[in-house]
Amino acid sequence: MHCVYFDDREKNKNFNYPSNYIETSKYNLATFVPRCVFYQFSRLANIFFLVTAIVQCIPSVSPLHPVTAIGPLLLVLSISMVKEAIEDWVTPI
Repeated sequence: MHCVYFDDREKNKNFNYPSNYIETSKYNLATFVPRCVFYQFSRLANIFFLVTAIVQCIPSVSPLHPVTAIGPLLLVLSISMVKEAIEDWVTPI
């Protein structure tokens, strides 16, 4: 039988009780890019612009330069990813 000492963390460390730590963040350093890209492409508009950028990379199909589609897509994705990072990092507890 274990004794629990109230307000004495040092004595309770000897018993290896589980922590009460709650993590409310959606990402960590290793999973930020894959998860965020997955969430960004779960939006239908981003998939549409990705398909448009892929089609514009084919020279016989599109008279425009591929940068005209890839640039805005990368800009929107990077702004959204920065916003997600800030929201996840500054989450109030």
